[in-house]
Amino acid sequence: MAAIERALGLGLCSLAALGCELGGALAIDGSPPPVSTGSTGGQGSDEPWSGGVDSLPGPPTGDPSAGDPSAGEDSEGGDGGGAPVIVAGARWRYRVGDAPADWSALELDDGAWEEGPAPLGFGLEVATELPAGAVAYYFRHRFAAAEVDEIAQLLVHLRRDDGALVMLNGVELSRSNMPEGPTTSATLSDSAAGGLDPLRFYKHPVPADALREGENVLAVAVHQRAADSGDLVFDLDLRPLDPAAPLERVYVRARTRTWGGKYGPRNVGAIWIEREDGGFVRTLERWAAVRAQHLVQWNAASGGNLVDAITSATSDDHRARALEWDLRDADGQPAPAGVYRLRVEVTEDNSNGGGADSRHVAIPFTLGQGPTVVAPADESSFRDMLLMVP
Repeated sequence: MAAIERALGLGLCSLAALGCELGGALAIDGSPPPVSTGSTGGQGSDEPWSGGVDSLPGPPTGDPSAGDPSAGEDSEGGDGGGAPVIVAGARWRYRVGDAPADWSALELDDGAWEEGPAPLGFGLEVATELPAGAVAYYFRHRFAAAEVDEIAQLLVHLRRDDGALVMLNGVELSRSNMPEGPTTSATLSDSAAGGLDPLRFYKHPVPADALREGENVLAVAVHQRAADSGDLVFDLDLRPLDPAAPLERVYVRARTRTWGGKYGPRNVGAIWIEREDGGFVRTLERWAAVRAQHLVQWNAASGGNLVDAITSATSDDHRARALEWDLRDADGQPAPAGVYRLRVEVTEDNSNGGGADSRHVAIPFTLGQGPTVVAPADESSFRDMLLMVP
């Protein structure tokens, strides 16, 4: 297939106008909690993970001493304005295997559901152990909200293994690693959550249109890739998003898709920043223990420069990538305001040795025009792309 070298169809808007310009159900993605340099790469990895970009935050920190974790104080600043609505580690009612058709409705009586603190799951370190053997697991959390007319957007931080559908008062907010269309208790996630995926808190700004004055319920369905999966995890943080709060970094989300290449679904890839004129700025991530020479676009642009980049093994599947750029180049110098491009490349073939061309995209964005969201449309090899830009 011919190489993809074009800017995708973009949804571009200010954070203040997010709800009306992006609209609809938005895919979540996110950023993992801090992981120390040299920690193992997780499932499917054959070399250590090197955390070069010092910008992989978890969700905002609440104050659990306030009783209900949902009543904590916001200590993160930046992308989380105001008191939190739900803090990671809150208590959730849950049901395993199936749920009524109105499982996400505010009016549903969930008093007979089991209850426990997050993270909930099995096969990983969790606070509430759930039974294995089901495809779908359902969670509900009631909370109160006031002065909702002043809240235009919400910021979801979601930790999930493998996929999840997030609903507010029966209205879909977002889905992560899930197929499009209606879902049932038998719907499988798009893929297994490998590598660091189970540790990440995937985030996305979403409209607050479904938020009600007084009582609300956030409901989440977590779906497995297979009923015999050996692990599952769920946790979530939800709070107002202050459109006036300054962003200090560029938040990047990217997910690749397999096309059944020679080595597929094993793949190598890279994510980097370049100037509008194509000049290299900095590598954010490269996953390529072997076959890095087949990242034709990245090698040509960067000359192999991995200064401060995250590096990890060749991936054995296609998964979400969540990164932040601290607005410095490979020499440590501040990036001036102006137009840049996010570049993403992935290949399952010997792309510089007679195999199929790598897949690559270039997504333009502008620094210095105020907080904006760039949300490209899905295409054949890339999906769930997102940039949050200062």
